[in-house]
Amino acid sequence: MPRRTLGVVVSANGYGHIRRQLLIASVLLTRDTQLRVVVGITEGQHKRFYPELSRIGSRLTIKSGLTENSPRWHHDEKVYTDLNLCGWEDEFMNCEDLYEADFLLSDNLSGVLAYRPDAWLSGSFLWSDVLEVHATTNEACARFTARERELLRQHHPPMIANQYLVTPGVSQRTQVVEVGWMIEEPLIAPKWMRSVVLIHGGGTRILDATVMRIKSVLDDAGIQTVTDHEKDPNRFDYEEESWSRIGLVICRPGVGTVTECVKWRIPILTIPDPTNNEAQHVIDTLVSLGLARSIVDNQMTTEAALVQEVRSMFHFDVNRFEEMRRSGIHDAVNWILTAMDSAGAE
Repeated sequence: MPRRTLGVVVSANGYGHIRRQLLIASVLLTRDTQLRVVVGITEGQHKRFYPELSRIGSRLTIKSGLTENSPRWHHDEKVYTDLNLCGWEDEFMNCEDLYEADFLLSDNLSGVLAYRPDAWLSGSFLWSDVLEVHATTNEACARFTARERELLRQHHPPMIANQYLVTPGVSQRTQVVEVGWMIEEPLIAPKWMRSVVLIHGGGTRILDATVMRIKSVLDDAGIQTVTDHEKDPNRFDYEEESWSRIGLVICRPGVGTVTECVKWRIPILTIPDPTNNEAQHVIDTLVSLGLARSIVDNQMTTEAALVQEVRSMFHFDVNRFEEMRRSGIHDAVNWILTAMDSAGAE
């Protein structure tokens, strides 16, 4: 079989995007010994996941810094410009390894379809649905939203999506390839008594102040906490041993964090973000699946109410986690290999 190349471009927003693509790449390279994978990511993603990237091997090539100017979630619409929404596309066009790859997978960056109409997409939401909230007050967001929707209308691409979290926009505008949770099962067993609370702001860093306020309240109540805040001297390190001690995660639920919670059967207390329809969709879905509860207004403003809710979450029924389909990595890999073989046979 001749060697073939899969290019992957990854959204800059948070760490869930890069985490799932590394899991997919690792299994793909094991299944197809002639495959080479080239991944375009941000410098921050490269730094955060350097150990995992290094373990995958020489057939994985990293293009660091390529997607810095791709969408990230901000509450302030004034932040958005044409450059920080679409600037990554110039970097992509100047990267021959990606642009001319035999096959191309784009994680939440639909703009790739303007250059590679044959690209496949990955993700459970569309940026045009999220940024539409800013479209009436920010011209760059309006242009971005209109362009993405037109590209999706023209090409109606396949999109690999978590079957539990897929948003209505993805179902309407793409050919959804439903997969389970993208989980690599734990190598060690969770601790019998898991009493540590992880307060997780996520890779977007928009919740850092909220994270530290919640930590202060819980610390004062004698509840053991750890955070992902960059200035926390005991910052969470994401190692398996650390995850095995977590009994509750408080977060605005990005897909990467939620996937780890499903992996470790950890209940979630969600921080609402009503301006972001994708975040609220995830929150509503997790609550309906029986995997989470959501913080309500009085619990954010009343310390006693927050402490009471956190203590009650340690008695959360985690049986629903056992019902989740956990085969997403292999579901995605099987689809990609089949799609590559089909394209090669044409």
